[in-house]
Amino acid sequence: MDYKKIITLNHNEVAAKINKETGEIIEIKNSTRKNNIPEGKTVFIADEYFAKAYEKAWAYLVDNLSLVEIKIALKMSTMIEMNTNALNPLDDKTSIRGLSEHFGISINSVKKAFKHLFDIGVYASFRYSHYKRGIVDEWIFNPYISFKGKLIESDIKNLFDKTEIGKLFNKNR
Repeated sequence: MDYKKIITLNHNEVAAKINKETGEIIEIKNSTRKNNIPEGKTVFIADEYFAKAYEKAWAYLVDNLSLVEIKIALKMSTMIEMNTNALNPLDDKTSIRGLSEHFGISINSVKKAFKHLFDIGVYASFRYSHYKRGIVDEWIFNPYISFKGKLIESDIKNLFDKTEIGKLFNKNR
């Protein structure tokens, strides 16, 4: 004979059937839904990292940068590391030739383009002393343009608060 019984469970409990003759315990699964994804939806490319891009900042860049500078900023946005926006392997020691080759731009436009990108706050050069690695130079992409991750260190965000792009983003806050 089959029996039905309604029970209430706490969030950390599951329902189970116990066979009194064999001692077998079988967890009762909710057969109507297998996950919390709404019907008609699917997880898109689940094994890739998700990066946020901010439309106001990109619109500002399109209006205020040359095509070469936009190309550099776009490529930088694809290089950022999770939760830090570090642009490794780029740093102040990267040669003009190295930047030219990495970004596919004329060697003659490197200095001017990177100076302008730095001046308006597309990236920052950050130098610190690491207890294991010694003096570390890093370039960090402005998280107000694009950010890869969910949580950011306040110190990283604060580096960019007073840049042109940071001011634009925070103007309405």
